[in-house]
Amino acid sequence: MSDGLRARAIPVDRDNSPLDGSGLILKIAKSPSTTISIRMATSSRAATGPFRVARSAAGLGLFATDIIEKGKFIIEYDGPRLSNKELEEHTGARYFFEVNSRWTIDGSPRWNTARYINHSCRPNAEPHEIRGRIKIKAKRRIQPGEEITYDYGKTYFDEFIGPHGCRCPKCAEKKSGRKAARA
Repeated sequence: MSDGLRARAIPVDRDNSPLDGSGLILKIAKSPSTTISIRMATSSRAATGPFRVARSAAGLGLFATDIIEKGKFIIEYDGPRLSNKELEEHTGARYFFEVNSRWTIDGSPRWNTARYINHSCRPNAEPHEIRGRIKIKAKRRIQPGEEITYDYGKTYFDEFIGPHGCRCPKCAEKKSGRKAARA
């Protein structure tokens, strides 16, 4: 590089901590006191595991391909981290996951396979915040072919799901039961 610039790529995690190589930061230093950091995307980050994306009653969903035992890690909800100030600029998005009072994950990138987990009023998985990351774990034993679901919470339900009606298996069962009773 010209002008005495030095560059080096450093593998880092989502919080810019050197870790497992899931991201890269390009550090460009003109002098020891002046450094510019540029976050670079790495190869495809789509998650792999005992699941697949397939058609469900609510659109696309995540389905188990193997038995997933109770308490087992399934997948991480991943995406760019947004501060509350940045979040104000993104209105109406459906894939935000609040980590804490300061940070929210924008799960809209398609490589975030966890975005395909649908809501259920009787879920078989649940999210856990662990050191600023959202890990989805099995709430009970999940059978192959069963859709992986978790409860999105009251705020999301009231804003996005409630106005159109819940399509989770529990609610669909209730609706079909009411229709049969009327007939």
